[in-house]
Amino acid sequence: MSATVPTASDIPFMCPGNDVEDNIIFYDVYFDVNSAPVLHASDLTASEWNLPVTSNTIYYWKVITKDEQGNSSDFSVYQFKVE
Repeated sequence: MSATVPTASDIPFMCPGNDVEDNIIFYDVYFDVNSAPVLHASDLTASEWNLPVTSNTIYYWKVITKDEQGNSSDFSVYQFKVE
């Protein structure tokens, strides 16, 4: 999935999905300028984050969620460009 966002120094992000049982407790955020984003932050407890961005750059990000039972969900890599 791809999008273009306006120029900014920090962009707000939200987890792209939810859990049927509504028992997600941790989020791992992968974020990079490469199509295989690297781990940016792990075991976050909030489902929204601000990530630093630079103009005229394409970014890639994905989220892995973890629930109370130790299950995890790996979401697709998303792409966006900051103008």
